[in-house]
Amino acid sequence: MTFAPGIDNEKLAGFMIKVSEGLSATMVMQLCIIGDRLSLFKDLAEQGSATHAEFAARNRIHERYALEWLSAMAAAEYVDYDPSTGAFTLPPEHAAVLADEGGPMFMSGIFEMMPALSSAIEQITTAFRTGGGVPKSHYDEYYWSGMERCSIRWYNHQMLREWVHRLPSVEAKLNAGGLGADIGCSRGQAVIKLAQAFPKSRFIGVDIYGPNLDAARESAEEAGVADRTEFRLVEAAGGLASETYDLILCADALHEFTDVPGTLKAVRSSLDPAGVFLLQEVNMAESLGENINPWGAMFYSASVLFCLPDNLHGGGEGLGRLGLHDRKVRELCADAGFSRVGRLWEDKVNVVFDIRP
Repeated sequence: MTFAPGIDNEKLAGFMIKVSEGLSATMVMQLCIIGDRLSLFKDLAEQGSATHAEFAARNRIHERYALEWLSAMAAAEYVDYDPSTGAFTLPPEHAAVLADEGGPMFMSGIFEMMPALSSAIEQITTAFRTGGGVPKSHYDEYYWSGMERCSIRWYNHQMLREWVHRLPSVEAKLNAGGLGADIGCSRGQAVIKLAQAFPKSRFIGVDIYGPNLDAARESAEEAGVADRTEFRLVEAAGGLASETYDLILCADALHEFTDVPGTLKAVRSSLDPAGVFLLQEVNMAESLGENINPWGAMFYSASVLFCLPDNLHGGGEGLGRLGLHDRKVRELCADAGFSRVGRLWEDKVNVVFDIRP
C-alpha cells in the first residue's frame, strides 16, 4: 500500500495497533461491567476453575453467553484458559483486583461507574460547543454506588487511620473527645470510619448532593454511629458553621468544588489553632509532559467525563481532575492564610497533604 509522501509507514502501523488495543480494552470493559453486575468474577474467585458449561450452571446464565464472555476474558488475559481441560481460572492476583470487594486493590467499582459516565457524552459534546456542563443529578445511582465501592478501600484498610496516626496531637484530641469534619463527604464512608475509630468524638459530613447524604445517614445508622455523626446539605465553603474543628478532611473532592479559594478560607477559619486539614488529591505532575502515561490518560479522561462538566455547570473555574498539583495546592493554601503545607503520605497515584493554620 502506498501512502502520501512524508508518512512513516512503521509509525502508522504502530499507531493502528495502539488504537486497536484501545478499542479492545474498551470492548473488554463493557464485558467487565456485565461480569461485575452478575458477580461472575466473584464466582470464579470463590468457586474456582470451571468449564464454560459448569460456569453457566453455577451462575444460572445461558451457556453460549458464558462461553463467549469467558473467551473474551481469556483473550484479554483477565482469566487463564487451559485448552487441555477447557477450564477457565481467575488467578488470585487478578481476583484481588476484580473480585475482592472492599479489598485494598479492588477496582471493579469503576465498572459500575462507566455506563453513567458514558451516558453524559451527548450533553458533554454540546458543552464543548456552548460551554456549561452537566449537573451531578444526571449521573445515576450506578455512578455513586460504584464510586463508593472504589473509595471504601481507603477506609477499610486503615489508610485513613494511618494518616491520623501520623498526627499525634490530633489523634490525642480525637481519642479524648474532639470534633472532625469531612467536606465533600459523598456517602459518608470516612465520617463513619472516623466515628468508629474515635468513639468519644463527633464528626460532621458536608456535601452538596442530597441523595448521597441520605445514603450516608442510612449507613451511619447501620454502623451504630448515628448519634455521633451529622450530615449537612450545604455548599462546602459554608458548611462548617461556627464550630472549631480538630481535624478537617477533604478526600478526592476539592478539585470539584465551585469555589476552591472560598472553601479553603472557610476551612482555615474553622480549624483549631492546633488542628490539621488533610487534603487527598491525585499525585500527578503539573506538567502535561510528565503525565503522558496510562494514569494520566485515565485521569484526564475522567476529568472530561465528570469533573469538568460538573464543575463548570456549577460556575466553577474548572480545575479538572489533575488541577490540584503540588504547586497549586501550596499557592491556594497560602492565599487562604495557611502557614504550612506538607506531604503526609503518598503513593504513585494519590497524595495526602498535611495543611496547618
